[in-house]
Amino acid sequence: NYEIRRGEKLSELIARAGGLTPQAFPQGTVFLRQSIKEEKKQYYQKAAIELQNSLLLAMTRRTSGASTPDASAGTVVMSLVNQMRNMDPVGRMVVEADPTVLQVRQEIDVVLEVGDEIHIPRRPSSILVMGEVQNPGAVQFQAGKKASEYIAAVGGTTRLADEDRIFAILPNGSAEPLKLS
Repeated sequence: NYEIRRGEKLSELIARAGGLTPQAFPQGTVFLRQSIKEEKKQYYQKAAIELQNSLLLAMTRRTSGASTPDASAGTVVMSLVNQMRNMDPVGRMVVEADPTVLQVRQEIDVVLEVGDEIHIPRRPSSILVMGEVQNPGAVQFQAGKKASEYIAAVGGTTRLADEDRIFAILPNGSAEPLKLS
């Protein structure tokens, strides 16, 4: 735990903590911020209200022309609305944490806030391949290996896979669409 000084930046805190070890993987930094968590929670609350109102309106319109409303659909919708209301987001923010990059690109060096949590993991040795693939799981990382090779290593995609909507979730939490061709 470190007390954050007013106006202190991420690179300054890393330096104060002694810098990165040779095993550190700054590209996988997990940066959590309380204010982002609160913003996301408010977003989920608003989305839950909008979803509930939209579906109630749709059910009202449907029942005015039909004999009875679909009660099971209403139960499912309310379950989803309640899940959204009770979601507890983590408040993750995608940041650059490599001190050499931050030294060159000072404009992306995040000014820290009280309550920020930062975790810089060790370099991983595996990649998770998940979703509509035959055998979801971890595959050993190999430099230069293509996404299609990782997907092939878990048996390829299933018949339900939408190959136009494949994406990689990068170690820092950002997402990037992939084309397998």
